[in-house]
Amino acid sequence: MTHTTFRTIAVHVLAAALFASLASGCSEPAQAAEVTPPAQPRVEAPAPVLEPSVPEVVEPAMEDAVEDPVEEPSAELHVRESVRARRMLLARRVEAREPVSPATTFSASNERLYAFFELQNSSDEDQFLSVTFEGPDGRSTGHVELEVPAESWRWRTWAWSQHVNEPGSWRAELRTEAGELVAAHDFFVE
Repeated sequence: MTHTTFRTIAVHVLAAALFASLASGCSEPAQAAEVTPPAQPRVEAPAPVLEPSVPEVVEPAMEDAVEDPVEEPSAELHVRESVRARRMLLARRVEAREPVSPATTFSASNERLYAFFELQNSSDEDQFLSVTFEGPDGRSTGHVELEVPAESWRWRTWAWSQHVNEPGSWRAELRTEAGELVAAHDFFVE
């Protein structure tokens, strides 16, 4: 008889005893008969096999890990009005809403260069931002408009340009409609 079957029988016996006491008009319930499970056959465990001892490696617990935004050392992050920049990274690709192999130095090519942002908008109104890539000799490219929906606590978005191909020092900037700097990231094209 399995443990579940034994439990089912015990519940039925207790229910029958309670019903009998209520039906007979007694003020106290009748005592349930003790039910003992049938004896289980004894199974001998096989003799243990001794193996060389290997030290156990214990990984640190992840419950204490706090997921803070990763700030790139050369990224300049600000809070402007209701928009807060939490992360800004530069990469040649974005996959699954995350930058792939972020860097600060890129080879001169016509490949897309992405400016990736993780933003927060605490306002009850959508916020509109602009991304530009500022290059050597005052060259400016990109001019991408981004919208951050109202009450977005973690909004990941990005802008890209294929015209970041002139060697030299560059800077990607994210600005509000009023022109206030929300985030900036310096990088180099070689």
